[in-house]
Amino acid sequence: MNWLRMITGLLLIASVAGCASSNIVSADLTPAQVWQEDSGMVAVQVVNNVGRLGQHNDNWTEVILWPLEGEKAYSLRAVKHGVLNSRAFVGVVPEGEYVVGLLWSFYSNGDLTSTLRMPVGWNGGLFKVAAGQLTDLGTLVYQPLGDQRAEPGFWTSGYERRATVVRSEQGTPIAPFIRAHFGELADKVQLETPRGWESDELDSFRQSMFEVVRDNAFASRQHRLSDGRLVRLGRLGQLTLEQDGQWQVMSLPTYVELGAVTETEQGLVVGGERGVVLRQGAEGWQSLPGPDKDAAVSLLLGDDDRGRYAVALSDKESILYRIDSFDRPWQELKRFQREESYWTYQGGTFARMKGAVLEVFHNDQHWQFDGQQWRSESGQKWSYLMHQPDGTLVAAKVNTFFGAGYPQFSTDGGENWHSVSRKVHSDFYRAKFGPVWVHEASVYALVSPTQFNEKTRKRKTLPKLYLMSGPREVKRGADRRWQPISEVPKGCTLLMPELSTADKLVLRCEDSLLAVSKDLGQSWQMIGQLDVEGILAQQEALVEQMKALDAEAEPEQAAQDEPATQL
Repeated sequence: MNWLRMITGLLLIASVAGCASSNIVSADLTPAQVWQEDSGMVAVQVVNNVGRLGQHNDNWTEVILWPLEGEKAYSLRAVKHGVLNSRAFVGVVPEGEYVVGLLWSFYSNGDLTSTLRMPVGWNGGLFKVAAGQLTDLGTLVYQPLGDQRAEPGFWTSGYERRATVVRSEQGTPIAPFIRAHFGELADKVQLETPRGWESDELDSFRQSMFEVVRDNAFASRQHRLSDGRLVRLGRLGQLTLEQDGQWQVMSLPTYVELGAVTETEQGLVVGGERGVVLRQGAEGWQSLPGPDKDAAVSLLLGDDDRGRYAVALSDKESILYRIDSFDRPWQELKRFQREESYWTYQGGTFARMKGAVLEVFHNDQHWQFDGQQWRSESGQKWSYLMHQPDGTLVAAKVNTFFGAGYPQFSTDGGENWHSVSRKVHSDFYRAKFGPVWVHEASVYALVSPTQFNEKTRKRKTLPKLYLMSGPREVKRGADRRWQPISEVPKGCTLLMPELSTADKLVLRCEDSLLAVSKDLGQSWQMIGQLDVEGILAQQEALVEQMKALDAEAEPEQAAQDEPATQL
């Protein structure tokens, strides 16, 4: 690589953050767009290795590309079809040489606006766009270098030193997704043999860092197998399986986020973004038919005896499928529109098996499918609905203005519901009260204790969380008091009833860690610790190599800048 040209390009990138919007051109691929003969297509997957970017911004909304020759930057906007927490960015730009300048996040609710940016530069490197061809940049990963939540001012100053962007040329091929989502527009581009990043002296450093980051991939979802083992489903195709008291990390042959897992006689079947479905076998993981490539598998349920079903997400739709065999294409059954505005809350879409009947709760409708026909009736809008391993249902009704109301539970399959009139802690985004766990005659919840101030005569909520238990049924004359069991580990903020049993009570913690108690909360074991030191070591090696290349380029740059001497 010509490092002088690269450095010149990076100096131009420095102006992108403060430049006027007129200097940034949209590269969106739309049906109304007139295809230019000198244009090519660029695609990249961006993954956050953290739960949320900030209090208001949940994800990146744009990728800014900067040509090495030219004054206009190009903006690729996120395509939300077929993804869970990853984002796919696809656009059309003139042929030439480019670098990824910035990851950009914009949020606005009408009253408040929040903008975040993260420089990329030569952490990504140089790539070329050729007319009529696809340039697939694989995967870019946003990686905090430490605890992002612990620093309230993370994004105000110096964030470039507390986070980085990691690149990998490898990735789940994006061409099938482009073909499924963009239709005829995709026919204008050669998708079969895409270009990638240009090779340079930093390739080995980037790949080494990506491998460490992937080993510490954020696990967005957890699942409990029939034998009680836990499975953590991560981003970047990472699956962690509990095995004989240890945790086995598996890197699946995909780089999308995994969204669901189920058990079959042949082995585990896992589904994820962009219609990826994989089955575990003696010779590794095998790719299987699944939903459309612009849908993301979020739930697999049922079994061979009762029938198998799946839920996949595509932008604002939840799509329900029947699976007669994992070796054959899935059959689409029904689509449900997911609607939510900033000002009001709608019910979610939740599916479960009740015997051999598939039940779907969508907004205020309760649907049932017996394998032959559907029937529906009016029901309750649920903000969340969870299924404990013992069959108990835990839920909360939608509160139009506050998200979720008080938690409820049902021990008879939803026929009768019992309220928990106790303010419990919530780690749900825009949900007022979190879930509880019901065991025998008690209800367990995470509660923030309060302290009474004698001077002000007011109670103050303390910044601590305790696991507490109270009576499941409040009878006249009975003791209604809740008893503290233990202060939960720092950063653990969500009780997970769908995973919890008497011998394995589970909490979700920051950085996708889990806290597990085998004695009903008396003691805790942390699962999924991040290798922060390993990530930092790889970042330092990359920075040192960058400095060395800068030092080599300076004398050559000075020679070019020196004025000619007239003889």
